[in-house]
Amino acid sequence: MEAVITVDGPRMTMVQTTDQTSVTLNVRDDGQETTNDLGNLVLKSKMSWEGAVLVGESIYTGPGGAITFHDRTSFSPMASS
Repeated sequence: MEAVITVDGPRMTMVQTTDQTSVTLNVRDDGQETTNDLGNLVLKSKMSWEGAVLVGESIYTGPGGAITFHDRTSFSPMASS
């Protein structure tokens, strides 16, 4: 799987690509809620910075109900070859 993240101010676009499919998620890092329609699932997310760590809550809702994830993510630059 490959993931590419593009940042434009508080907006982030994450594209995850596998051999079979590609999924695009749009989120914000300023605490505003975003909604992504993923076919049979809806993803609602709120993310904000705590120092250098991006913290978030993501709620996936589908036919079977909802599940909530709490994330803490830190980033580092890609190594160049």
